[in-house]
Amino acid sequence: MARVIRPRIREQAGIAASGAGDDWSGRLLSYIPLTISGAYPVLDNALSAYASTYAKPPTPDASVSPRTLGVIVFGALIIYSIVELHLEYNKKQLSGYVRKKLQTLQTIVMAAAFMLWTYSIRGSIWGTTYNAALALILCILFMLGTRYLPPMGITLNEARQSGFDNLLLKDQAQQDKTQQDQTQQDQSQKDQIQKD
Repeated sequence: MARVIRPRIREQAGIAASGAGDDWSGRLLSYIPLTISGAYPVLDNALSAYASTYAKPPTPDASVSPRTLGVIVFGALIIYSIVELHLEYNKKQLSGYVRKKLQTLQTIVMAAAFMLWTYSIRGSIWGTTYNAALALILCILFMLGTRYLPPMGITLNEARQSGFDNLLLKDQAQQDKTQQDQTQQDQSQKDQIQKD
């Protein structure tokens, strides 16, 4: 399931910022399309089985080459993840120019993450271009890159226009409730210990 990355809201005209955005680990998890990452290994095994039964050289009655079928499956999974992310933005009721900016950036990074992940697990789509050392280097560079790529900053006014301020307020209310519940639980444990 796709997850919307929260922007960092910058201060504007003396008004305090109202959100720090997602932290690094949250952004990294959001960039990795988990739904299709779970489906890809299964489909990749099916593609390998198809390739093993494919006649070499191809006969005139052969419909689709394994390479072409792999590209079609790969493209369909990326399109699926893009649609899923778009629907997640719709569910959060976000709109306007800021949404387009944030969604475009997240879509590009998400597609790159999926391509890198399939390369790192030696997906059949990459064929002879696979290199284990290059896969390791690219994975490390991607992780470091997302570590230092902060969430996109938007002004408080832009957040209000696009609906992110309501989303951040809901998140803050949920965090406050969780913290309050934890405090109550800690207090009841202390009371129980004192009774014993």
